[in-house]
Amino acid sequence: MEEVLTFLMPLFDMDPFLPRSIVAALVPIELHSLCQLEVFPIDVCLATLRFWSLRTNPQLPSRHQCTVTVMQYEKVGF
Repeated sequence: MEEVLTFLMPLFDMDPFLPRSIVAALVPIELHSLCQLEVFPIDVCLATLRFWSLRTNPQLPSRHQCTVTVMQYEKVGF
């Protein structure tokens, strides 16, 4: 994978969506090794991690549910 990334890295400046496309094609185990290279923007890696987390565990709370929960605690005074 590193050889391919070395070849593609100059193209990242021409196509800002290329890193996202590459990361989207990976499975979670590959994402770990990719993030260690520090080649891809952290937001791309985090978004992919969030996607796979929700895909493999759909019972995780959504962002909306977390926001509502925080707002409820603020009303109670926690």
